[in-house]
Amino acid sequence: MKKIGIVAFAFGGPGTTEPNLIIAEFSSEDARKSGCGVYTEYDVWVDSDIIVEYIKKGQKSPPSTLQIARGAIRWAEKYEINELRIVAAKPRLKRAMRDVKKAIQDAQVSINVCACQEIQELSEDIWYSPSSKQNKTHSLLSWKIAEVVLERLPFFIYERIHN
Repeated sequence: MKKIGIVAFAFGGPGTTEPNLIIAEFSSEDARKSGCGVYTEYDVWVDSDIIVEYIKKGQKSPPSTLQIARGAIRWAEKYEINELRIVAAKPRLKRAMRDVKKAIQDAQVSINVCACQEIQELSEDIWYSPSSKQNKTHSLLSWKIAEVVLERLPFFIYERIHN
């Protein structure tokens, strides 16, 4: 039997920025339709009628994509979830999917992963916010500069940086 869970990745912060409000809306809607819970960061304010597990905040910076992915797999195992739906900003989705799949492989568990397609149909322009507390999410250029480096790193180096 399929047991679904939603994993929502913030895009910058705080939770009042447009990207995170959109991610929260899509996560809440999908969780409500599927009757499931959400695993997410504090900057994604899921509706109060949804069961949510928030990731513990780091001391100095938000958790990395890989840390969220690994936490999501532990959460899925704890609740016997066998399908994860990833809700992430279009610019972050590729890395979020890669990291979740790697976390599944490392944990040696059988969990299907799919992306929330509806959110990916939104314009690329809506994801960047000059009011974000993370500089890399201020603009497409800022994001691309950071992301190009992360995409090109061998995974064992990426893993060391983001653990």
